[in-house]
Amino acid sequence: MSIAWSAAFATGVPEIDRQHRELLDHVGTLIEAMRSDPSAVGRALDFLGDYTVSHFDTEERLMEHHAYPGAGAHRELHAGFVRTFGRLRFDYDLDGLTEGMTDLIGGWMVDWLKHHILETDRALGRFILASGEAQAVPKGGTWVVPSGQALRVLSVAPGKGLARAGVLPGDLILALGGKRVSELGVQGAVAALAAPGPGGLTLTVHPGGDRERIETRFLPRRSAPPPAG
Repeated sequence: MSIAWSAAFATGVPEIDRQHRELLDHVGTLIEAMRSDPSAVGRALDFLGDYTVSHFDTEERLMEHHAYPGAGAHRELHAGFVRTFGRLRFDYDLDGLTEGMTDLIGGWMVDWLKHHILETDRALGRFILASGEAQAVPKGGTWVVPSGQALRVLSVAPGKGLARAGVLPGDLILALGGKRVSELGVQGAVAALAAPGPGGLTLTVHPGGDRERIETRFLPRRSAPPPAG
Protein backbone atom coordinates (compact mmCIF):
# COMPACT_ATOMS: atom_id res chain seq x y z
CA MET A 1 0.00 0.00 0.00
CA SER A 2 1.28 3.48 -0.83
CA ILE A 3 0.18 7.06 -0.41
CA ALA A 4 0.50 10.04 -2.71
CA TRP A 5 -0.25 13.72 -2.28
CA SER A 6 -3.67 14.92 -3.42
CA ALA A 7 -5.69 18.10 -2.96
CA ALA A 8 -7.69 16.32 -0.26
CA PHE A 9 -4.64 16.55 2.03
CA ALA A 10 -4.23 20.34 1.69
CA THR A 11 -4.38 22.26 4.98
CA GLY A 12 -4.16 25.70 3.33
CA VAL A 13 -0.95 26.48 5.22
CA PRO A 14 1.84 26.62 2.62
CA GLU A 15 4.74 25.37 4.77
CA ILE A 16 2.76 22.47 6.23
CA ASP A 17 1.53 21.43 2.78
CA ARG A 18 5.04 21.65 1.32
CA GLN A 19 6.41 19.43 4.07
CA HIS A 20 3.54 16.96 3.73
CA ARG A 21 4.30 16.55 0.03
CA GLU A 22 7.95 15.84 0.83
CA LEU A 23 7.01 13.51 3.69
CA LEU A 24 4.76 11.43 1.44
CA ASP A 25 7.51 11.33 -1.18
CA HIS A 26 9.85 9.84 1.46
CA VAL A 27 7.24 7.22 2.34
CA GLY A 28 6.97 6.34 -1.35
CA THR A 29 10.77 6.03 -1.55
CA LEU A 30 10.77 3.65 1.42
CA ILE A 31 8.01 1.47 0.00
CA GLU A 32 9.74 1.32 -3.39
CA ALA A 33 12.99 0.30 -1.64
CA MET A 34 11.15 -2.53 0.12
CA ARG A 35 9.87 -3.76 -3.24
CA SER A 36 12.95 -3.48 -5.40
CA ASP A 37 16.09 -2.57 -3.40
CA PRO A 38 16.16 -4.05 0.12
CA SER A 39 19.70 -2.77 0.65
CA ALA A 40 18.35 0.81 0.57
CA VAL A 41 15.65 0.26 3.21
CA GLY A 42 17.84 1.25 6.18
CA ARG A 43 18.85 4.54 4.56
CA ALA A 44 15.24 5.27 3.60
CA LEU A 45 14.09 4.56 7.16
CA ASP A 46 16.73 6.90 8.59
CA PHE A 47 15.85 9.70 6.19
CA LEU A 48 12.12 9.30 6.80
CA GLY A 49 12.56 9.22 10.57
CA ASP A 50 14.70 12.34 10.52
CA TYR A 51 12.32 14.24 8.26
CA THR A 52 9.25 13.21 10.26
CA VAL A 53 10.72 14.49 13.55
CA SER A 54 11.66 17.76 11.84
CA HIS A 55 8.16 18.10 10.39
CA PHE A 56 6.49 17.39 13.73
CA ASP A 57 8.70 20.02 15.34
CA THR A 58 7.59 22.56 12.74
CA GLU A 59 3.93 21.85 13.45
CA GLU A 60 4.47 22.06 17.20
CA ARG A 61 6.22 25.43 16.89
CA LEU A 62 3.30 26.63 14.80
CA MET A 63 0.84 25.46 17.44
CA GLU A 64 2.78 27.40 20.05
CA HIS A 65 3.02 30.47 17.81
CA HIS A 66 -0.74 30.49 17.19
CA ALA A 67 -1.76 29.38 20.73
CA TYR A 68 -3.60 26.41 19.24
CA PRO A 69 -6.01 24.92 21.83
CA GLY A 70 -5.60 21.37 20.51
CA ALA A 71 -1.82 21.42 20.85
CA GLY A 72 -1.58 18.95 23.73
CA ALA A 73 -3.50 16.15 22.03
CA HIS A 74 -1.72 16.84 18.73
CA ARG A 75 1.70 16.52 20.39
CA GLU A 76 0.69 13.22 21.98
CA LEU A 77 -0.16 11.80 18.57
CA HIS A 78 3.24 12.88 17.28
CA ALA A 79 4.99 11.31 20.26
CA GLY A 80 3.12 8.02 19.75
CA PHE A 81 4.18 7.86 16.11
CA VAL A 82 7.82 8.57 17.00
CA ARG A 83 7.81 5.80 19.63
CA THR A 84 6.34 3.23 17.26
CA PHE A 85 8.69 4.27 14.45
CA GLY A 86 11.64 3.98 16.83
CA ARG A 87 10.67 0.39 17.72
CA LEU A 88 10.25 -0.41 14.04
CA ARG A 89 13.72 0.95 13.26
CA PHE A 90 15.20 -1.07 16.15
CA ASP A 91 13.51 -4.25 14.90
CA TYR A 92 14.92 -3.64 11.44
CA ASP A 93 18.43 -3.45 12.89
CA LEU A 94 17.85 -6.77 14.65
CA ASP A 95 15.99 -8.80 12.05
CA GLY A 96 16.20 -6.96 8.74
CA LEU A 97 13.18 -6.55 6.48
CA THR A 98 10.68 -9.16 7.66
CA GLU A 99 7.20 -9.78 6.27
CA GLY A 100 5.69 -8.36 9.45
CA MET A 101 7.70 -5.17 9.11
CA THR A 102 6.63 -4.79 5.48
CA ASP A 103 3.00 -5.08 6.57
CA LEU A 104 3.57 -2.58 9.38
CA ILE A 105 5.10 0.03 7.08
CA GLY A 106 2.63 -0.48 4.23
CA GLY A 107 -0.33 -0.71 6.60
CA TRP A 108 0.03 1.07 9.94
CA MET A 109 2.37 3.84 8.78
CA VAL A 110 0.43 4.71 5.62
CA ASP A 111 -2.93 4.64 7.43
CA TRP A 112 -1.60 6.70 10.36
CA LEU A 113 -0.20 9.43 8.11
CA LYS A 114 -3.30 9.52 5.93
CA HIS A 115 -5.72 9.92 8.85
CA HIS A 116 -3.42 12.29 10.74
CA ILE A 117 -3.16 14.67 7.80
CA LEU A 118 -6.82 14.47 6.81
CA GLU A 119 -8.15 14.92 10.35
CA THR A 120 -5.65 16.31 12.85
CA ASP A 121 -3.47 18.44 10.57
CA ARG A 122 -6.38 19.85 8.58
CA ALA A 123 -7.99 20.91 11.87
CA LEU A 124 -4.79 22.78 12.72
CA GLY A 125 -4.82 24.33 9.26
CA ARG A 126 -8.40 25.55 9.69
CA PHE A 127 -7.44 27.19 12.98
CA ILE A 128 -4.44 28.95 11.45
CA LEU A 129 -6.48 30.11 8.45
CA ALA A 130 -9.20 31.44 10.76
CA SER A 131 -6.56 33.51 12.55
CA GLY A 132 -5.84 35.29 9.28
CA GLU A 133 -2.21 34.05 9.16
CA ALA A 134 -1.95 31.39 6.49
CA GLN A 135 1.84 31.60 6.28
CA ALA A 136 3.43 28.88 8.40
CA VAL A 137 6.63 30.85 8.94
CA PRO A 138 6.34 34.38 10.37
CA LYS A 139 7.13 36.85 7.59
CA GLY A 140 10.50 38.55 7.49
CA GLY A 141 12.18 36.35 10.10
CA THR A 142 14.78 33.63 10.31
CA TRP A 143 13.49 30.32 11.60
CA VAL A 144 15.39 27.07 12.13
CA VAL A 145 14.19 23.83 13.70
CA PRO A 146 16.02 20.70 14.93
CA SER A 147 16.29 17.94 12.34
CA GLY A 148 18.07 14.91 13.74
CA GLN A 149 21.71 15.91 14.20
CA ALA A 150 21.26 19.15 12.23
CA LEU A 151 19.22 22.34 12.01
CA ARG A 152 16.74 22.69 9.14
CA VAL A 153 16.34 26.24 7.84
CA LEU A 154 12.68 27.09 7.31
CA SER A 155 12.92 30.83 6.72
CA VAL A 156 15.70 33.37 6.12
CA ALA A 157 15.31 37.07 6.85
CA PRO A 158 16.19 39.08 3.73
CA GLY A 159 19.49 40.96 4.03
CA LYS A 160 20.36 39.43 7.41
CA GLY A 161 23.20 37.09 8.39
CA LEU A 162 22.04 33.77 6.92
CA ALA A 163 20.86 35.46 3.73
CA ARG A 164 24.25 37.16 3.37
CA ALA A 165 25.91 33.78 3.88
CA GLY A 166 23.92 32.31 1.00
CA VAL A 167 21.90 29.98 3.25
CA LEU A 168 18.46 29.18 1.83
CA PRO A 169 15.22 27.69 3.21
CA GLY A 170 15.50 23.91 3.07
CA ASP A 171 19.22 23.84 3.84
CA LEU A 172 20.42 21.60 6.68
CA ILE A 173 23.12 23.09 8.92
CA LEU A 174 25.41 20.31 10.16
CA ALA A 175 28.21 22.23 11.87
CA LEU A 176 29.13 25.73 12.99
CA GLY A 177 32.76 26.78 13.31
CA GLY A 178 33.84 23.16 12.91
CA LYS A 179 31.61 21.92 15.74
CA ARG A 180 28.67 19.71 14.93
CA VAL A 181 25.18 20.77 15.96
CA SER A 182 25.04 17.59 18.07
CA GLU A 183 28.08 18.83 20.04
CA LEU A 184 26.75 22.35 20.52
CA GLY A 185 23.18 21.33 21.27
CA VAL A 186 20.24 23.09 19.64
CA GLN A 187 20.34 26.07 21.98
CA GLY A 188 24.10 26.47 21.57
CA ALA A 189 23.86 26.25 17.78
CA VAL A 190 21.04 28.80 17.63
CA ALA A 191 23.01 31.12 19.94
CA ALA A 192 26.04 30.82 17.65
CA LEU A 193 23.92 31.75 14.64
CA ALA A 194 22.59 34.79 16.48
CA ALA A 195 26.07 35.97 17.57
CA PRO A 196 28.74 34.64 15.15
CA GLY A 197 31.53 36.62 16.80
CA PRO A 198 33.97 39.21 15.43
CA GLY A 199 35.55 36.76 12.97
CA GLY A 200 32.27 35.45 11.60
CA LEU A 201 31.35 31.77 11.52
CA THR A 202 31.85 28.96 9.02
CA LEU A 203 28.77 26.81 8.40
CA THR A 204 28.74 23.28 6.99
CA VAL A 205 25.48 22.57 5.20
CA HIS A 206 23.58 20.05 3.13
CA PRO A 207 22.23 22.45 0.47
CA GLY A 208 18.51 21.98 -0.04
CA GLY A 209 18.60 19.13 2.48
CA ASP A 210 20.49 16.95 -0.01
CA ARG A 211 22.49 14.62 2.25
CA GLU A 212 24.70 13.55 -0.63
CA ARG A 213 26.18 17.06 -0.88
CA ILE A 214 28.16 19.05 1.68
CA GLU A 215 29.06 22.71 1.16
CA THR A 216 30.54 25.51 3.24
CA ARG A 217 28.97 28.90 3.91
CA PHE A 218 30.43 31.86 5.78
CA LEU A 219 28.22 33.75 8.23
CA PRO A 220 29.66 37.27 8.68
CA ARG A 221 29.76 38.96 12.04
CA ARG A 222 26.80 41.11 12.90
CA SER A 223 27.27 44.76 12.11
CA ALA A 224 27.52 47.06 15.10
CA PRO A 225 24.56 49.41 15.51
CA PRO A 226 25.23 53.01 14.44
CA PRO A 227 26.23 55.37 17.23
CA ALA A 228 23.44 57.25 18.94
CA GLY A 229 22.91 60.89 18.11
